[in-house]
Order: sequence, then structure tokens, then C-alpha cells
Amino acid sequence: MRKKYKNPPVVEALCEFFFSGSKWDSTIPGMFFDKIKQDYPIKKELDQIGVEVSISSEVQKSHVMRGKRIQFLKPDGSQLL
Repeated sequence: MRKKYKNPPVVEALCEFFFSGSKWDSTIPGMFFDKIKQDYPIKKELDQIGVEVSISSEVQKSHVMRGKRIQFLKPDGSQLL
């Protein structure tokens, strides 16, 4: 039996996946959406900016990365993927 809280805690998990050597296909998000759209029917596309910094005794470098992120939300906005 699950415990019920008067003010339940916020639950969040952030995952990023990077695959070296994989071939990205722009249809992959659509295939993923087909699997989850019954529970997460709302799609939101966000602009993304990131900074990668590498520091070692030999080299210090940084660069800015720009891209897109897609969020899939439940109808009530309580959860997203």
C-alpha cells in the first residue's frame, strides 16, 4: 500500500542520452511519441543552449552548443518526458 502525503513531494528525473557512433534519424522522436502519446499527448519544442567545458593539464577549451529539446506532457501538466 502506497503512503499518501498531504503535500506530496515534487518528483523529477532528468536524463540525457548520448550515443557515440550512432546515426541520428530525425524520425526517432516521432516514433517515441507514437509509443507514449496516449499518456503524454502534448508536445512542446524548446530551444536549447549548452556550454561544454573541458579542462586538463594540457588543454582548456569550451564551446557553445545550440539545439532543440522536445517535451511530452500529460494533459494536466503534472508530468513530462
